[in-house]
Amino acid sequence: MAKTRLADYDLVTDQSPHIFEGWDSQWQMLQVILALMLPTLAGAILFGPTVLIHVAIAVAVTVLVEWVYERAVRKRSTIRDLSAVITGILVALSMPNGTLYATTGLVALLAILIKLIPGGMGSNRFNPAVTARVIHLLFPWFFNFQFVGWLNDFFGLSLDQVSTASLQAYVPNLGPDAYTTVTPLIFNFRGGGDFSGAPPLWDLFIGNTGGWGGAMGETSTLVILIAMVYLILRRVIVWYKPVLFIATVGLFMYFYGVMDLEFMTYHLLSGSLVFAGVFMVTDYPTAGLTRIGQIVFPIGAGLLVGLFRTQGFAPEGVGLAIVTMNAVIPYVDRLAFNKVYGHTDRPFLGMGYNDREPFKKVDPLAER
Repeated sequence: MAKTRLADYDLVTDQSPHIFEGWDSQWQMLQVILALMLPTLAGAILFGPTVLIHVAIAVAVTVLVEWVYERAVRKRSTIRDLSAVITGILVALSMPNGTLYATTGLVALLAILIKLIPGGMGSNRFNPAVTARVIHLLFPWFFNFQFVGWLNDFFGLSLDQVSTASLQAYVPNLGPDAYTTVTPLIFNFRGGGDFSGAPPLWDLFIGNTGGWGGAMGETSTLVILIAMVYLILRRVIVWYKPVLFIATVGLFMYFYGVMDLEFMTYHLLSGSLVFAGVFMVTDYPTAGLTRIGQIVFPIGAGLLVGLFRTQGFAPEGVGLAIVTMNAVIPYVDRLAFNKVYGHTDRPFLGMGYNDREPFKKVDPLAER
């Protein structure tokens, strides 16, 4: 079979000089996986071994779908870079405790397709795990009712519990409106906030089984911060990305809450804020490619989180903020990138596709 795609060729570099770098993408992804084991184990301790089952299901779906997809489109397999494994782990850890296994698998399927369709790792504009989770939250009627109904009709499964963003089983005194919220963000946080009935800040920091801190892998802020320190020391992520994101939300809530430190701290320790700051805002292809873009992204996402939470648009707001900045940041990068000598315009960075034709791939060998 004739080789017609660039991916069919192996680059041959047999002429010197060369610089060898041991920190390849596989090594970097492995460090992220090791860091993700900390919130995974914390979730398993807090919520039980079902957390590990969710992770296993999500990883199996992402890896299998990536292998099948790349075989179907005759692309070289990229499973060894471990990016599909990370996508699956992130999806599982961002799901609330009590989610159906089938729902986790469906969200993982959606996430890996978001990664693969534009071209795979490095070509996707939107963070796959975050985007799939946002879609899950925006269309709960499909995931929680239609999908469950189809499973019951076709496979005869009796499903008693649907996925909720704040598990009703752990918070029995909350009304039905709490089904689509993230506790303790359900409380009135505007104008100073009403914290009567909210858990102590120490419980949010350490982690507890009440579901107050977020999803299965987002409950213990302490463990996530330890994972962040590990990734910074291994030089997999840079410190200013998560710090700028978390600090921006903190300053926003501090001044919005009339300089109330308790109000600010509850927002910092609630939901997926810290988890997203460590593992989502630091994503290489979707969170800014230039230095200016890497600074604008966390600040912009932090401001959007503050606006979404305080103006009633979303009790959590982190996922929506990141997806919004994913769409904006390529244009910031383009403005920030210096013109190449001899060219009249700045190059478009990062994607294998352009603005007007998002799924038209460019293959130099095929166009000859």
